[in-house]
Amino acid sequence: MSISALIVFIQILALYKSFAYLLTYLLTIQYYITGKPSEPTDVVVPKNPFTKPSPPGQPSVDEIRKDSATLSWTPPKDTGNCPITNYIVEFRPVGGFQWTVANLRKTVAQPSYTVTGLKEETQYEFRVSAENKVGQSAPSDVSSAKYGKRFHHNSALSRF
Repeated sequence: MSISALIVFIQILALYKSFAYLLTYLLTIQYYITGKPSEPTDVVVPKNPFTKPSPPGQPSVDEIRKDSATLSWTPPKDTGNCPITNYIVEFRPVGGFQWTVANLRKTVAQPSYTVTGLKEETQYEFRVSAENKVGQSAPSDVSSAKYGKRFHHNSALSRF
């Protein structure tokens, strides 16, 4: 390597952060002292360390009321190296094609949620997706189908 090539090489490296400049300068000095360059490094492929999360666990229906169902699920096994910021809870009548987002304008930070607005005597199924700063996971496995309970008036209490 000639002196003019070394000067051009240093000028180009000066465009990088000072650390890269210093490192290259030291390697160049090593070349002149030992007469040969250092061994090459392993191949490094830069990539984003953050990914979408894996799907959460299958939701279970913990409680059914007249027009609501309380669900819980396990968090995703892989969060994508960043925190889960929201869970998207969806439901549909069994046999239906379109999923409805239950928490459209609400953030669900914990792995449980009460879905409201369900119709009595209608069988529903549920699924959940996890969300982080990268994006939304694939949906969980679909829950077992559950019926909305019919609200029964207790006639024994009404006599008093």
